[in-house]
Order: sequence, then C-alpha cells, then structure tokens
Amino acid sequence: SNTKVYISPWSPPAFMKLNKSVLHGGRLLHDFYPAWANYFVKFIQAYEKSGIPIWGLTIQNEPMATQIWESCIYTAEEERDFLKYHLGPTLAKNGLGNKKIIVWDHNRDLMFQRAATIFDDPQAAKYAWGMGFHWYENWSGGQQMYENVKKVHEAYPTKNLIFTEG
Repeated sequence: SNTKVYISPWSPPAFMKLNKSVLHGGRLLHDFYPAWANYFVKFIQAYEKSGIPIWGLTIQNEPMATQIWESCIYTAEEERDFLKYHLGPTLAKNGLGNKKIIVWDHNRDLMFQRAATIFDDPQAAKYAWGMGFHWYENWSGGQQMYENVKKVHEAYPTKNLIFTEG
C-alpha cells in the first residue's frame, strides 16, 4: 500500500502535565520530556510490530490551543527544546531517525514565528522534516493568512510544508 500514516498526539497523560488533566491545555512538565519522547518510540514500535508502518509524526496537534477536549500547550521554545533535546535524539537512538517529524501542526497565523524559532536553531532543525498547518483562520476575523505559508517556504526552502487538518 502507498498509504502514509502519521501520528499526532492530542495530549500527554495527565500525570505528565502541569494541570494534571488531558483536557484544557496544560503543559508537559519538563521532568517528563524524556518519558514522553520514549512514549513516541514505544507507540511507533507497537504499530509497526502490528504491521502498520509509521511514516511520520507531529509533536503536538494544535500546540497553542487550550481546548475543553484533549490538548497541550507548547510555546515555540518548548516545542524546539523537546524536539532538539528529547524527541529527535530519542527517535534516532532507537533506529527511528527516518520518521518525518512535523512541527507546529496548527493554524497559519503563527506559523512563521514558529518556523523561525525551530528552523533557525540548527540542532532542532536537523530533526524537523517540515511544518504542518491547518486550514482554519476564520476565527481571526476573516484574514486567511495564506501569505504565511509562502513566507515559511521562501525563508526555509529545504523544509517541507504539509496540510495536516482542515
């Protein structure tokens, strides 16, 4: 099959988060960065053992959205540091360095700022295959902000851009 499967978490377990809930945003506690990175490895290995190859992954679905449902907030710096010091190296050391790591995975409004924070850091950028973006911006007063996709592409032409939700 040519189907490509990627994984995208909505929340770490409650005990790993500052708000002790999988709901309502919250943040991944720094002490759990290594364990959460290892969870990605175990998840991918379990799926692949069951015959479902994983092409890639996003670090967090909607990392700037506090939702009433499962959600988790990452600032650009938190996402960069989790990728740079934990997720990227942990996947690599477990033979999963070929998985495509997609950052941001959220709306177009803040994608350029997120790209600059992550892609301008060579240690983080080496693990990032590209950036995911969603197709909703009407909530922001109607400005669709398509130019932000172009700005990211022009500034970081070696990074892939992928539509992940809409």
